[in-house]
Amino acid sequence: SGRTSDDERKTIRSVQLELNRLGCNTGTPDGVIGRNSREALRQFAGARGIRFQVADFRSQLFLRRIEKITGIVCQ
Repeated sequence: SGRTSDDERKTIRSVQLELNRLGCNTGTPDGVIGRNSREALRQFAGARGIRFQVADFRSQLFLRRIEKITGIVCQ
């Protein structure tokens, strides 16, 4: 299903806000996983030394994990 539910869009937007807070620029948090969001996730994963997938943008667990991170992760 290529459609994104309102709940998923809210989660994606929250993940975008958190990545921006960590210095990983997703652009304007809009609940849409575009090129900037993918690049921000790639930078975040590289800086943390772990692999993530685009599907993590829709994950409440991923959101809760990154909410706990402090400081700037991406340069």
